[in-house]
Formats: sequence, C-alpha cells, structure tokens
Amino acid sequence: MWKSSAVVLLSVIISVSANILIDSNNLDVDNELGYRLPNNTVPISYDIQIDTHVHANVFNFQGNVKIHVKIVEATDSITLHYRQIEILKVDILLPNGVPLILNSIFNLYESRDFVVIALPRVYQPNTEFILDISYQGALRNDAAGFYRGSYLDRGITRWYAATQFQIDYARHAMPCFDEPGLRATMKLSIRHGRVYQAISNTDVVEYVPDGSYVITRFAATPAIPTYLLAFIVSDFGSVNANATRVPQKLYGTPLSIQQGYLDFAASKVGSILNIFEMILRVNYPLSKMDHAALSQVSWLKSYAMENYGLITYAESELQLNPSTPAAYRRILENRITSLISGKFAQQWFGNTVSPKWWTYVWLSEGFATFFEAFLPHLLAPEENFMDKFFEDFTPNAFNADEREPWPMNQYVESPNELRMKFNQIVSRKAACVIRMYKEAITDDVFFVGLNKYLTDNLMKSATPNELHAALQAAYNATFTAPLNIAKSMSTWEDQPGYPVVHVSIDGNEVTFKQQRYPLNSEAMIYSIPITLATKTKPSFTSKATKIWLDTETESILQVQIDFTPGDWMVVNLDQVGYFRVDYDLELWRAIIDQLYDDHKVINRINRAVLFQEFDLARNKFNRVYGVDSLGMINYLRREKDSTIWNRAQPTLSDINYRLFGTAAYDQFFGLIRNITKPHLEEIGYEGRDGEDANTVELRGYTKQWNCLAVDGDCVARDFTALILLRMGTGSANFDFCNALKITDRTNYAEILEAIITDRNAAYRNNYMFSMGCSLVSENLDRLLEAVLDADNGLLSFERWAFLDTMTTQSNMGLEKSLDFLNDNYVEFHRLADDYRLTLMAERVKEAPMVAKFKNLLEKLSTTDMINSDSKESYLKEIEDNQEWLKNNYYDILMYFGLEAPTIPPTTTTIAPTTPGSGNSIFLSIGLVFVCLIINLLKN
Repeated sequence: MWKSSAVVLLSVIISVSANILIDSNNLDVDNELGYRLPNNTVPISYDIQIDTHVHANVFNFQGNVKIHVKIVEATDSITLHYRQIEILKVDILLPNGVPLILNSIFNLYESRDFVVIALPRVYQPNTEFILDISYQGALRNDAAGFYRGSYLDRGITRWYAATQFQIDYARHAMPCFDEPGLRATMKLSIRHGRVYQAISNTDVVEYVPDGSYVITRFAATPAIPTYLLAFIVSDFGSVNANATRVPQKLYGTPLSIQQGYLDFAASKVGSILNIFEMILRVNYPLSKMDHAALSQVSWLKSYAMENYGLITYAESELQLNPSTPAAYRRILENRITSLISGKFAQQWFGNTVSPKWWTYVWLSEGFATFFEAFLPHLLAPEENFMDKFFEDFTPNAFNADEREPWPMNQYVESPNELRMKFNQIVSRKAACVIRMYKEAITDDVFFVGLNKYLTDNLMKSATPNELHAALQAAYNATFTAPLNIAKSMSTWEDQPGYPVVHVSIDGNEVTFKQQRYPLNSEAMIYSIPITLATKTKPSFTSKATKIWLDTETESILQVQIDFTPGDWMVVNLDQVGYFRVDYDLELWRAIIDQLYDDHKVINRINRAVLFQEFDLARNKFNRVYGVDSLGMINYLRREKDSTIWNRAQPTLSDINYRLFGTAAYDQFFGLIRNITKPHLEEIGYEGRDGEDANTVELRGYTKQWNCLAVDGDCVARDFTALILLRMGTGSANFDFCNALKITDRTNYAEILEAIITDRNAAYRNNYMFSMGCSLVSENLDRLLEAVLDADNGLLSFERWAFLDTMTTQSNMGLEKSLDFLNDNYVEFHRLADDYRLTLMAERVKEAPMVAKFKNLLEKLSTTDMINSDSKESYLKEIEDNQEWLKNNYYDILMYFGLEAPTIPPTTTTIAPTTPGSGNSIFLSIGLVFVCLIINLLKN
C-alpha cells in the first residue's frame, strides 16, 4: 500500500511491544458473545485504500483502513468484523495521528468473524482512537463481498471487480463494524490500472497517476452503514440520464452502451427521482446517482442492490434491447420501471434512514416492494401497476405466512438466519401492511408521516417505533377519532400469520369475527381496518375504514354501513387489507346474483378476489354448495377479463372433478360450451398479430375449457391440424388430446400401429399420452387390446399412460379401464397401483361404477395385491365423494333441469351415463364437418 513518508518514518521511530500489555489467552469471545459486536465502541469514520489488479486478470487485492473509533462503554479491547482476509498489521493511533501502539496484538475468532484488538488498559467512554489496519485478500467469485465478474467482448473475457456488501459481506473487503445500526462517514481511494475506471457512492475528487496505475479518490460519504458502501473497477462505458435534478449515469459493457441497451432506463431514472422527491418532500441527499448493469450479482437481493449513490443490477433486469417487439417490450419496460422504483425507494427507506438491526429490515425491503408498484402507478396509472398487489405481493405473502410464518420483526443473529430473513415476509407482507395503513389513514396523512419519519431520523438508524411516532403525529394533526398506530401496527409486525374475517348477517346486525389462518394456528388478534361496499352503496373508489376490528368479534347495525337486508356486501376493497374474507351463505348468494345480473357493478379486482375467497368458502369452511359453484361459473359468460378467468380456474376444476362420472357431467359440459363459445366467436380461436395480453390469455382459458367440453368447432380445428400434420403440410402446434377425441377409426389405428412398431415414430410421445382421450368406443377398445398384448413391445409405463388417460378424460374411458382391470387383474395387477386406483377412486361416483370399483378392490385385496390400509383409503375417497353428492347432487340436477332422484344417489340406482350421450348430436355433425375437410384436403 502507499503511505506518506512521514507516517512510515514515525512507525520506524516508535516501537511498543503489545505482547507485554495483554495476554490474548484471557479472551474467550466465542463463549462470551454471540454473532453481534459488543458495541462498546462505535465508528466515527473510515479512510479506506484499496489496491486492485483486476485489469491484469490478477484477483488478489491489498488494503489499508483507518477507522476513527469512539469508546461508549469502558473496555480494554475493540472488536471488529473480518472475513476471508489476512490482517497483516494493526497500529493504534491517537486522534491526532500520533501512534499509541505499533503492531498491536489482535485475536481472530473465525467462527464469529471477529477480530479483537487489544488496548493497553481499560479506557473510559468518549475516548477516541484511530485503528490503522493493513490487510490483503482475494476477490471472491460468488457475487458477494469484494468479488470478480466478467463478460465476453468479441470472444475475449474481460474482468471487473465489484461489491455486494449486504447482508454481512463488507467485512470481506476490510475490517469494519459490519452492522446496519452503526453508521460512519467513509472516504475511499482505489488504486487500479489506468485502462480501467473506478466508481463509488460519491463523486471523484482526484485522480493521481501512479505509473501504469491511477489512484481514484472519492468524496466522503454521509454517515452510512458499511453494507451501503459500494465500488466498481471496470472498463465499462456509460450513458447519461436525462431530465434529472442530480446527474445520473448508467454503466454497462461498452457493447451494451453502443447498442442502446440502457437507453430506456436512462430515460426513466430522472422522472422516478423527481417523483420521489415530490411525494416525500425530502431531497435525495447525494450529488450524483449511478446505476451499473453487471453480469454477476447476488440472488439474495433479487438481482439488484440499493447502494447509496451506486445501485447495481443484473444486466438482464436493467437492459432492454431497442429492437424488442412492441408487445413484449412494454412488459419489459414496466418490469424495469418497477425495479428502479424499488431501488430508488431504498435511497430513503434503508439508506437515508437505515434499520437499526436486521430485525427491522422490512423498513427497507417492505417500502422498496411497496414503491415497486406505487411509484410506477403515479407515473402511468393506465398501466395498472397496483395490480401487482393482488397478482403477486398479497398471494405470495399469504403463502409464506401459511408455510413458514415469521413475524415481520423476527429477531435474527447468525449468518444463516440473516439470509433466511430476506424472505417474502419482510418484502411482500411488509409491503401489504404498509399499503393497508396508507389506505386506512389516507394518502395525505400517510405521506406527511413519512416525511416526518425521514426528516426526524435523517442519516440515523431507526426501529418501527420511529415510524409509528411519525405516522401518529400526522394522524393526530388531521383526525380526532382515536387510533393508536403503534399498538395497531404492532399486531402485524410482531405476530406471524394473517387473519380471515368471517362476515355474517344476524338479524339487523352484521357481525365480523376474526380468526388466525390457517385454522389450526395459535389464536391471535390483529388490528384490522374493514372497508366495504354494498348493493345500497356500491362504491369501490373510496377505501375509507368503516370499522377497526381490534377484538375477536364486532357486531354493527346494518344501517350504519349502508346495508339493507338481502343486499350483497364486498369486504376488503381491492384487498387492501392483509386478510381474507369468509362470507356466510346468504351473502354469497347475493354476490353471485349480482355477478350474474351485472358483474361490472363490482369492480375488476374485487371480482378476481371474490373467486379466491369463494375457494376458501368451498374448501376450508364448507360454506357454499355445488350449485353456488355453478352460479359463480355461469357468470363467466359475461366476463372478459383474463385475470378473473385465471382466478376462476380452481372453481372450474373442482366442479369438473365433482361431476365427472355422474349423469350431470354432460350438462356441465353444455354449460361450459355456452359460457366459452361466445368469447371465442368474438376473439377467434387463433391469435392475431398485435393482440393485447388480455385477449391472448382469455383465448387460452376459454379455448381450454371449450375443447374439454368437446365443442364441435374447437375439437374439429385440432383434428384438422392433426390431419394436416399427418399429410406433411402442417405443424404440431395443436392439442393432441383434443384432436384424438374425434379421430376416426382409420387414422387412430394407423397412429396406434406406428406407436407400437416404431419407437422413433414422429411425435410418438405426443400421441402416447393422448390416445386415451378418444371418445370413439371402438378406438378405446383397440387401445385396450394393445395394452393386453404382452408381445407388442410396449413398455409398462406406456401401457399405464394409455390407462391413465382413459381414466381421466371421459366417463366412457373410466368405465372401460375399470372393466379392463376387473377382467384382467391377475395379469395386470401391477397396473392397478396406488396412483391408478386413486385416479379411479376420485372419479367413480354413481352406483354401477362404484360397485365395479369395489369389486376390483375385493379381487386385489383377497389376492394380497393391495393391503387393507390402501383399500380403506380408496373406500374413504369414495365415501367423501358420496357425501358431497348427497349434499349437492339433488340441487345440481334441478339446476340443469334434470329429473332428480327421490332418494340420495348413494343408495339409488341411476342409469349409467351413455358415453358422450349429451354430445352425440354435435359430435356427429362435427365428424361430418371434419370428413368434408379431409376430402377437400385430399382433393
């Protein structure tokens, strides 16, 4: 390292032996401390010098750091962090630079990343020293600490050096106080090859030539935690941002700059900065902002790191090829805008005010995630950025809280715990809670509170208490209604999980009752802001809190919330509250009636959320019945929003599964055809250039269900595509299962023969797993003959594939596969394995099929081919299905206008469904249509 000659001379003149001042064997840090520093000393400033040779493909580095330290509790030692560096020498200086001890003793505790530096005696608070530490290390290769990365330039590997210090990696670049609550100013100098440049958090103040090297010196930073220090040594190019209050540059490889890959980002960062300053009314405090696109970055930080004044990103997340097609380009532009917004948010929430310890890292990560949606929403409201909450943030947070619930304020200490802390709870859940309180106390009050939080704690470390106090002051200045924000928010910050709110009508009251979800979880009470709309007052724009549910149960007069008996009610508007809602049956049926009559009265997001809550009512609370599922599905004939179709999939799949194997299945298919056909007639069965994403996705959902319901037009299109493929004039861009549903006997036989005789036949696997889709009885009989033929060369799993597809695709296929196993159980008992029998148990519903399945179980159990436990589990599945039918089947038959049985289907003999009976007419017409097409093609 380079040092002034005066310091070197002074080091030679003064020599004090540390060995006679302290016995290192008396230090038992591993036993006395955990992973936290003792915090009896704090840093005031760092002066860091780094010497790197990455330009020459040499990956070791040398360093020297002078840390100005202040004692805050009496101590005879100073503890710092280090990791994977070799400390060469430690000198202790007085604040004026005069040496106190040269070559001081220091002890290393690798398991805790501690270096403990001995002082000559016990020193009292307010004593200050300068630690002068020389060290060396090697650039890591895992995008952590001070690391090396590379890119290819016309086939030549170019190396660069960069930093990623969050969570606990600054200690790899220098000995330091590597905790988020310990802030200090930092002055950095980097010696590097002259062909490279260095950038850091602050502006360059001096370049000093040094032969083939140059020393780049940077202005001192404000007081920041070590994890926010950043520097990059590279041969990158840059592009200037436009319309920005402070200079902003975007760095990337020379080729990426030349090709304009960072031009879009350069066009956005100025406006993003300007809006942040406008809404927070706190200016970004540094004199510049840089953004760097790197080939190697940390996965832990979602491929971007919010270093003060130098944000680093994965190239793939920041760059945009200018030639990207318009439809996909817009998606990428929105993604880049969101990412930059989140990293900018952390310049205030995390950098200007940092969390005091990782326990409170949601104060950074939660606000970053919140602003990923909210800030772009301010820039372009028409792009629906706030949809990210109900499409991504909220469902992912719910899943995390159900799977491994942690409080937002979960304390962590060990390195492994620190890494686990950066999860969906501190990002997405925290963002949802932040949004919930923004809506609860109104935007104006919320942003006044944020301004106070930032200004009161400028360049300090904070806990949630400081945020609570700032929001409380803003709230009290506007509202007279009492609200203890600290007490209220703490129920979400300090408790894991989330609540479900049960809503019921009780006489002239509406009752709200909360319960922690999942249902078997520990009882907890959350402070829940209830928002709602009713048929009497169907406003979804105002999200003012109607009730604070701070107790387990709260009842309120209906007139107080504009509710009239018989009305529908939607609770938790736009799902701004971090909770789910369970309505009673009366409310569900009122909601379903409204959706069917005029679904647009209830806004788009709430219609999507209602399908999610309907799944909860159906699966977890048994609140609704099969006819209610049909009612929810039926309204979809008017629904053109693909997001809502997405949320409807579980309900569609459930009722499809429940009715499979019953006399009502054909009527369900008829309902599905009636729902999906008008959509497809409007938007077409095939895509067109320039379509918006909603149309593409809507076609995907409606065509999937339309073909499953064996609509003649839908399956005929795929069958025609199959014929074209077999004639050598088409592509395989179709659904083989749909095509094979109505494939004629001749083509079917030829395909099956090819599968059996030629393992390299074209599209063999596509056919293999679709042959059982056929709705032609003779085709399935031929397929079963192939399964039975032990000498045809088919492998066991291929025979299974035929049976599985038959079992799951149609009532006819289920019956044929069940008859086959009954007749051939001795030869094919291995085909009757747990998976296959489960498929059947789930689908046999009516008495004749149940009898056949039970007969098969008896045959298998009496010959010890299945054990008693397995047999009981299959019978339990049948019993559960029969119980559901007992409670739902009568009303479903009535819904479809069918003659209902006089006794439950569990004991009655209902005529078995004729295979394809409900579809026979349109299938005949479809087959005639297809035959005409084939003749035309042949001619």
